[in-house]
Formats: sequence, C-alpha cells, structure tokens
Amino acid sequence: MARVYVTRMAAAQRQLRAAIRMYFAEEDEPAIHTVASAAYGLLKGLKTKDGRNEAADTHLTNYFYAARDLQRGKSLPNIFAQDQDYMRIVRKFANSGLIRPETQFDEVKAHISVDATKDFWNKRNRIANLLKHADRDASSHIPLDDVDNLLLIMQALGAHVDLMHENLEPEGEIMWLYWQVKNKAIEDLPKEYQKIGELIASAPEEKRHAFCAEIIKEFTSS
Repeated sequence: MARVYVTRMAAAQRQLRAAIRMYFAEEDEPAIHTVASAAYGLLKGLKTKDGRNEAADTHLTNYFYAARDLQRGKSLPNIFAQDQDYMRIVRKFANSGLIRPETQFDEVKAHISVDATKDFWNKRNRIANLLKHADRDASSHIPLDDVDNLLLIMQALGAHVDLMHENLEPEGEIMWLYWQVKNKAIEDLPKEYQKIGELIASAPEEKRHAFCAEIIKEFTSS
C-alpha cells in the first residue's frame, strides 16, 4: 500500500478548510478554535520562512485596505467609519504618500518590534494554549465569549492568501463573502462575486451559517 505524504502547507489548508466547515456547521467553539489555531500556526511558520512577519502583516492589513479605499474616493462601512481612533490611523496611512489608489498590499512592508510581535502572539495564542497545555495551569479557564473563531479564521485565511495569492476554494471564498456580508460591505465585492454575496445576504441571519454550509457542500460535491 502506497504511503500518502502531506506537506505543511497542505496540512494547513486541510485544517483551515475543516475549521471553516465546522464554523458554518456551528460545531463546538473550542474544537473549531483548536483546529483553526493549528492551521494559523503552520501558516505563520511558513510566512516566517518566506521572510514575512505575520504580526506586522496583520497590523498592516487592519489599515491598508481602508486607507487605499480613501485614496480611491470610496466610503468606508459604518462599522469602521464611526470608529474615530481607527479612522485617525487610517487617514494617517492614506496621507503618508506610501499608499496610492493603485498600490498593492505586497508593495508595502510593515515593521514591528520584537516585543510587539511577542505581545501579538501571546494575545492571539492565549485561548489556544489554554486548550492545549493542561500541565501549565490545570485550573485555569476562559469565558466562552472570548473565543472569537470568526476573527481567527479570517486572520488564518489572510495568511494563506499572503503565501499562495489565492483564496482557499470553496471554503475560503464563502468565508470571505460571509465576512463581507457580515460587515455590510457587499458593494465592495468584485462584480463576479456580487450575485452570490447578495444570496448570502438574503438568507435570514439565524440561518446564514447553514446556508453557507450548503453552498460549500454543493461546490465540493460537484
């Protein structure tokens, strides 16, 4: 019987795909977090080998696209536009001269200190470490509300796009569309994604996860 070998990238992709399917199936939150964190950890390591700092890229992502939209004369979604502290930083980026309407993400490099990088990963891995290492403090616990699987999955998906320059089809694309719908940014979708974005938006919010799960199932079974 022939052996099947799995690369780290393939493992990360399979874990991330599984985490997305689990998320839309509304499976157990800590289980989803563990699988998504494993994928993100692999992707972080692969980016490091590629000479990129995931913590720095995450901070840059938080502001780059909004700053570029301002340069392009676009209005930002209310969830961002109403955050004064966030918009102050976005305007600073937009007016820095580093970001123009045509600038691509790969053309801008962010730098972050060693301490800031360590702090980022301490916060990002806090819940994953608690779920993984019982020998450190067996009595420790976390509020379930602190488990933000959507943000974790989107950060892992962003790291995958940075490495592979493509979404993780079909799970990654549906997750990205769901994120756009959730943040009321359907109008920002490319024309070829408008229809499916509108379909996801038309589903009642309490049934949207199940609807996205069905779309993924249709794509994977066809």
